[in-house]
Amino acid sequence: MSKNSDNIVVLKVMIIDDNLDRGKWVASSLREKRFDPFVVMTDHVGLLREISERAPDIIVIDMASPSRDLLESLAIMSDMNPMPVVMFSPEQDPDYINQAVEAGVTAYMVGDIEAKKVKPAIDVALAQFRNFQQLKKELQETRTALDDRGVLERAKTLLMQARQMSENEAHDCIRQEAMKRRLKMTEVSKLLLQQHEGTTR
Repeated sequence: MSKNSDNIVVLKVMIIDDNLDRGKWVASSLREKRFDPFVVMTDHVGLLREISERAPDIIVIDMASPSRDLLESLAIMSDMNPMPVVMFSPEQDPDYINQAVEAGVTAYMVGDIEAKKVKPAIDVALAQFRNFQQLKKELQETRTALDDRGVLERAKTLLMQARQMSENEAHDCIRQEAMKRRLKMTEVSKLLLQQHEGTTR
């Protein structure tokens, strides 16, 4: 991702096609201020290397028969370096489409590729990808908050049992220790639990 002379964000679009002429035609339809397209003809073996070396912002796949090996490569990419993926394919099998989505395809378009469909499909993929990444972030933050709360509750329970404290007293004890050490209450709670585990081994 970069900016042009007009300060407009330009997206690098990797077009994967098993037909070079068709891939070039798709690329020519995208050559405008927003996109910097390039075409690669690669199998699943070379796909991850191409992605690593060329560092695209979005991938457009146009293949008559995308292999399941290709989907496996996309799944690996999605885990390591997720990005929006648009796939055009005549394959209408629901199981295959589900596998493609699970592998990281953001927008699956059934049918032959058409110039007028490429840009809208990219816009849809970008929007869906951003929304999905935001949901993942919020889910992770929620899980972290729940984990932190669980650690704090365990530490309070430990103090209540070990020092015959009430819940409020245990909470205040952890809070005061956190303020004194300039740590988060969760960090102090983890230290307390680690110390307890060390003494009980």
